[in-house]
Amino acid sequence: MPPKKAKSGTKQPAIYRQKRRNGQDTAFTIIDGKRIHLGIFSTPDAETEYRRLVAEWNAGIVAPKANSVDCTVAELILRFLKERKEKASPIQLDKEQRICAVLVSLYGDADAAAFDINCLLTIRNVFTKKRYVRQKINERVRSIIFIFRWGVAYKLVPATVYHELMALIPLKKGEYELPESKERRTVSLDDVEKTLAELSQ
Repeated sequence: MPPKKAKSGTKQPAIYRQKRRNGQDTAFTIIDGKRIHLGIFSTPDAETEYRRLVAEWNAGIVAPKANSVDCTVAELILRFLKERKEKASPIQLDKEQRICAVLVSLYGDADAAAFDINCLLTIRNVFTKKRYVRQKINERVRSIIFIFRWGVAYKLVPATVYHELMALIPLKKGEYELPESKERRTVSLDDVEKTLAELSQ
């Protein structure tokens, strides 16, 4: 139950609230005038986070540690790519920009705190319909999860979002009859020496 009186000085109790945004019900509370996202409404993770914040509030902590601030998926990606331009190689950055373009096209205006496993599945389905190689699809999904992990580290996304995305099971061989990456044949030392000999002639 929300506390009857705030020990941080605010008169309003930290109520467990619901907000409908982009077709999803998100949970949040307001403490000391700050809106704190909790995750998807009515989920165990969101309710656990709410109870943690209220416990800190009742303990007299003026500004409980919040998991998130208002941030859209597009804003999250802009900040992510800004840092990656300084750290990633040109090839890796190009791959990440392509993945981010898909994210923005589908969920750019959505609340990053509301991005859940169903959103991730939707994006993966886009890749499967394009008949991408299975291993590449799994790699792209891992890249998306990494973006939200980065967001958690910078307090832009609730940790509950990252934990839920991690629950998605990678595609297994044979699923959706997707093509497989070609196995690289191991080259023997004899083949290498033979090729070098031919090139030296």
